[in-house]
Amino acid sequence: MDLDIEPSSEAFFHETAVLFPVEIVSSFTDAEVPATTVNLLRPPLTASLKVIIWSFFGFWTIFLAYCLICHMAKITTRSRGFVMNLCQILVSQTHAVIAGVVGVKIVLGTWSDVIFARSPLTNWYVMVFVGYLLYDMIVMMLTDYRKADGQPSFMQICRGQFSIYFHHAFFCILGPPMALFLRDGKADNIIGCFLTMEIPVVFLHLHHVFSMFGKAGTRLYMVNGAVTLLTYFIFRIMIFPWMFYRLAMRKGVAFLQIHNHISKFCTIGSLAFLAMQVYWFILLIRKAFRVTRTAKAVKQREKIV
Repeated sequence: MDLDIEPSSEAFFHETAVLFPVEIVSSFTDAEVPATTVNLLRPPLTASLKVIIWSFFGFWTIFLAYCLICHMAKITTRSRGFVMNLCQILVSQTHAVIAGVVGVKIVLGTWSDVIFARSPLTNWYVMVFVGYLLYDMIVMMLTDYRKADGQPSFMQICRGQFSIYFHHAFFCILGPPMALFLRDGKADNIIGCFLTMEIPVVFLHLHHVFSMFGKAGTRLYMVNGAVTLLTYFIFRIMIFPWMFYRLAMRKGVAFLQIHNHISKFCTIGSLAFLAMQVYWFILLIRKAFRVTRTAKAVKQREKIV
């Protein structure tokens, strides 16, 4: 079935860490496209570049706005490094909120077909995401430069958080072509699921904000920690079996047999990514237990005194 349609003014762009969906959709043929599937045109390159630029400067504007708010709130009485770290966290948290909302909207909007249903938000948000990553790399470099002694070289700045810099650069270079062209306009629903993985980041950053202002161990801090663990488990771990379950339903096979109907690269990559999420989840649980024990010990000492 031909997926091309006539040009439409509503056709716009696509999004995030979607190396896996490229492989997932390779096992599905055009003959399986339902008649109700909405087709969208691939965005022109110039329009995509414009969105990246607007996103880049947009997040810098948000960063400067947070700096201005900190100045008005007299938080600037603290060190400049403290303010920069705080504003960087707040911008990242803002992006996580936007990505989470967009992800949920994409998932709900493409619920009818996990492979071929389309959302105009998907192509658009991948460019927003790239603009955010470019902003984040620069602000990270500025922060790391301030922390370094003397006049560090570019490699010395990047060495401390090499994995994060590599992730950002890797996606900025390969993300757009893979999301916009190699997917052939499929798997919007799966991309939306990946976007919802940003939801736990909102609460993780809130955890850091509490710590920065000396609120660690408070009841609100504990509640946020519980919400962090819950959202992390749902959106970073359970999201994988859910995606494979949806793929199995779409293909009409048993859940435990879906790996035979998608590429080995997709299966191995997904399991590796899931293993990494489980490892981080275990670290979060250990930290939660340490914080809880510390809080109980402090209360017991206060009672004795």
